Amino acid sequence: MRIFIFFACVIVPFVASAQRPTDTVYFNANEDVISNKEAAAYYRVITKRAADGSFDFTQYQKDGTWLTSHASNTINQPIYDGLQTWYYTTGKPHEERTFVHGLRKQILVYYPNGNLSLKLTYKGNFSPPLVMYQALPDGKALVENGQGTGLLFSIVNTQNALVDSAAQSYTLTGKYIDGVKEGTWTGKDTRGYTVEEQYEHDKFKNGTTITPSGKKHNYTNVLVIPDFKSKRGKIDTFIIAHLQNPADTLNLWHRYDTDKHISIAYKIAANGDITGAYGYLSNGSTVELKLTRKLPRIEPGTVRGIKTAFFMPASNWLGYPQPRRNYPPFQVDPDLSGHYKGHQ
Repeated sequence: MRIFIFFACVIVPFVASAQRPTDTVYFNANEDVISNKEAAAYYRVITKRAADGSFDFTQYQKDGTWLTSHASNTINQPIYDGLQTWYYTTGKPHEERTFVHGLRKQILVYYPNGNLSLKLTYKGNFSPPLVMYQALPDGKALVENGQGTGLLFSIVNTQNALVDSAAQSYTLTGKYIDGVKEGTWTGKDTRGYTVEEQYEHDKFKNGTTITPSGKKHNYTNVLVIPDFKSKRGKIDTFIIAHLQNPADTLNLWHRYDTDKHISIAYKIAANGDITGAYGYLSNGSTVELKLTRKLPRIEPGTVRGIKTAFFMPASNWLGYPQPRRNYPPFQVDPDLSGHYKGHQ
């Protein structure tokens, strides 16, 4: 979990700026534009406009971090160009991204002490990154010019996790050749399970998870989501049809959600039981959806061959959520010897 520390002498307060009203735009956690600044998860301020219609802007987060960027199009859906920099609350650079007409070209990630943690380069906007450099917090390089024995690490934010955090929190070590994973990568997850995976030119081939008791689980897909068998819409329909207090829920929905939709979310346990249905309003609040009947059981999902609980941020009542537009920077933890997580 990230620890948020506020330094009044460094951080720009999370309040309206002195810019013109049209130069400041507020967004909720779902990245929708809202007018209520008190409910905003972050906001953007245009700081400079160019004759060609492009502009510079600063984005202020509630956690005290911020980014600066150059873009074209609109402040709501910017097309990034040039250098974009995310900052720690201390004011030091956290991540520097280079864009060319909206396409990512390079990402540099820094530790809080200022040392370079990671360098990624991209051949295309949707291609996986090449790991060209990776180092420990003290500056010791693990990968240089795409060659070396590197670390692959992931920690799941339990507030936003799709799957059980223990299943997705892992550390693997293996070879990078020309910036891509090759051969055998081994390590453990936080459940104490041993993991061994085979890669060929960065493509995952197969793997084996070994439990502390010695039981082996072979897999050819790292992540298998629960098997809905085209039932995703049916589950949403079932929830709506069996609301214990439909009138109260719908009144909340119409009163507070200016976009006239509510996202249904629920948990699928490792045995396939569906529990904990909630409605997420666009203002960030939640509504517990109490039902008159128990939800049906489905085939559970797996992570590295092990049946695992999934948290499903389900479809909207009026369509599906748009893809995320605001990607946070990679997170580095100096106490974890150069491990990182992020938006690969």
